[in-house]
Amino acid sequence: MLSSRFGLGTRSSRPVRRRVSRRQWVVAGREPNHQGSGRRGVSRPLARCVTTLTDYAVTGDSSTDWSLARARVDPLAKAHQAAKAEAEVARAEQARKLEEVRARKAQIRVNRREKKDTSRKLNQRTKWGQPIMKHHMDNILKKLEGEAKN
Repeated sequence: MLSSRFGLGTRSSRPVRRRVSRRQWVVAGREPNHQGSGRRGVSRPLARCVTTLTDYAVTGDSSTDWSLARARVDPLAKAHQAAKAEAEVARAEQARKLEEVRARKAQIRVNRREKKDTSRKLNQRTKWGQPIMKHHMDNILKKLEGEAKN
């Protein structure tokens, strides 16, 4: 009873759990920040297993001085640089195409609006059912100006 309560190991196949916080359960011997050895209940903190860069700096050992270490040479530096330039060109091309599409869509929007206004004006009638000649004359004048430009 006592051994199962404190996670010291049991004969049952179910692992012993203990509550760490309100919503978190931890299997005994597999606590966070611990490196388990594979057996339940035997673990050691990760902090002792990992050596950090600051550990070497504190000792002052010249063989482990990271400030004196040579920078590594990248064997694929030219390839990376060429790929970067290629990607930049492709990005510029994509931006140019996107701008062209936006301009074309804006022009289509303007043309649709003009066509809609023209058709609305040409369909207007007087109270006796006659077309309004002012709008028809404007339309004829616009067509003649378009032919004169070409």
